[in-house]
Amino acid sequence: HQGTLTVVNSTLAQNTAAGGTGANAGLGLGGAVFNLNGAMTVTNSTLAANTAAGGGGAMFNLGYQAGTPALAAGVTLVNDILADSVGPNDVQQAVPATVAGGLANTATAWIDATAPNIVEARAVSGGAFSGSPVAVDPQLGLLQYNGGPGMFTMLPASTSPAIDTANSLACPVQDQRGFARVGLCDIGAVEDQPPVPTVTIDQAAAQADPTSTSPVNFAVAFSAPVTGFTGADVSFAGSTAPGTLSAVVTGGPTTYSVAVFGMTGAGVVRASIPANRVDGGNSASTSTDNSVLFQAGDTTPPACAVVAVRRPPGTPSGHSEMDVRVTDTQSGLLSITNIAVSNGVASVTPSTPFAPGTTQATLTAVKSVEGTPTQFSFDVTDRAGNVRHCT
Repeated sequence: HQGTLTVVNSTLAQNTAAGGTGANAGLGLGGAVFNLNGAMTVTNSTLAANTAAGGGGAMFNLGYQAGTPALAAGVTLVNDILADSVGPNDVQQAVPATVAGGLANTATAWIDATAPNIVEARAVSGGAFSGSPVAVDPQLGLLQYNGGPGMFTMLPASTSPAIDTANSLACPVQDQRGFARVGLCDIGAVEDQPPVPTVTIDQAAAQADPTSTSPVNFAVAFSAPVTGFTGADVSFAGSTAPGTLSAVVTGGPTTYSVAVFGMTGAGVVRASIPANRVDGGNSASTSTDNSVLFQAGDTTPPACAVVAVRRPPGTPSGHSEMDVRVTDTQSGLLSITNIAVSNGVASVTPSTPFAPGTTQATLTAVKSVEGTPTQFSFDVTDRAGNVRHCT
């Protein structure tokens, strides 16, 4: 009412204006939007399958006021679908001659639909209507999940008149789901997309099942080259192996290897890939065998071993140096902590905490004062939670 509303890349569906009973009952106008003397702009949106007992299933635009200053109900439609309403029509505009009490109505109303739009059915009684929206069935699908961050949309069929018929200069770069608007822009909230790649994930060919060795390996195959596939895109839903499971992805752009770490006990490791996890989208993965029985947790702590001792003057630092290598090939290394050095400094390569899949690291101690003993110690933890204290 006398406000301003901007709607972009939105789906307004299955709303109802039912009206009421009694002396002051509502009339059931505007199932999705009822605009009373306000200013409204709608761009690349879908207002469909709404119900209005009194008309305007998608939108009712009403100019209604007595006195001055004269108000106006104004709507601008750009690349929109207003269709499939339950009720007399999809869009209705009214400017009655009088208002309550018999006073003259001084308000006006207008709808600007000069941009490409689909308005399946409209009724205008008063005010101005400009433009020639297409009055056809937009061939919308059901309100359902069609990709994107947790939203339901209505995807047009491949034969829909909405496809490639919008004013591309007025289209947002992405559709409601965050998918790119490609080529000629489509009318409505969602852009018809090229078919997304399919993907399978199964046990790797050399993977033992059951196994007590980490990592557990899977093979992934996309039907077309993809980018943006990382370990975070792998789901472990249905896994029963305890621990914090994580995946390391290598390969690409069509076939990938997935190594799963972090199992701390016996159970099933199951891997899948949800829909729309790679750049441009993908279908949810299918599998022949995407689970491996992990029989026993890793109870062996990482190993520590001195691998090099260097004496000056043949050292970069000019001081005595010692390299200690830590290794864990079962669960992989997690971190080195509690580093303590007397008469020296220490560094760790690669840096800690370690990335998933790291099985080896080197701690280098450098003596500060030659001729004086140097002792250093640290704790190394693997991804199964096993800790070894090394001195």
